[in-house]
Amino acid sequence: MSKDNVNMTVEEALNLARDLMYGPLPKPEAPMPTVEEAIKVIHEARRTCGHTWLTGVAAEEVLKDHIKGRKS
Repeated sequence: MSKDNVNMTVEEALNLARDLMYGPLPKPEAPMPTVEEAIKVIHEARRTCGHTWLTGVAAEEVLKDHIKGRKS
């Protein structure tokens, strides 16, 4: 997937992972995952979903790019 096609923010990707962890309507006190935790959760959901999940692909790419940016 090209970066030009990714319009997802890091915050949106983290919220997606939070929803996967705690359900689509997590309680306000449910913690936000770290970037590393979010990548693992989204990767596992992609692996087990049984189809090509483009939102998950975009979210994982955004989070990995975020980590690369922090290390640069």
